[in-house]
Amino acid sequence: MASGPKLYSVPRKLDLASLFVFTTCYGLLFALMNLVQADALFFAIVAGFFTCVGVSQAILFKGNAPRLASCLTGAAYYVGIFLVSRITYGMPPSRIGNWSFIVFVLLVGAAVGYVSGACIGGVFLVADALRKRLRSYRKSDNEDAADV
Repeated sequence: MASGPKLYSVPRKLDLASLFVFTTCYGLLFALMNLVQADALFFAIVAGFFTCVGVSQAILFKGNAPRLASCLTGAAYYVGIFLVSRITYGMPPSRIGNWSFIVFVLLVGAAVGYVSGACIGGVFLVADALRKRLRSYRKSDNEDAADV
């Protein structure tokens, strides 16, 4: 039975290479937000979003459907942000506008969740490449030590 291409997502167990790449990517994300002089609230929302998507990839559906988990998390996160900002800033209610805008936010949130999930998968693709590279160095070091 042939299997498809490997699907990269957040693993249920993290190793050192994954943590190294993961931390580096968060550092780059924060540096980029600092470069554009983003607000502290924006920092928190973006970091919280990526963290929620990553955690949902590992936990929801036992890690077997990371794309679906990313979409669901993105939609829920954006609707939550919309509702919290609506309550915080006291926007006037409108019956038709509320529901149509929530549907719009659901769709946009799902799309952004999917894209961010793909980016997170790319991070773990890099971690996998780093892990393979480190293993090849260890093997060559062991072979060199055996030759001496």
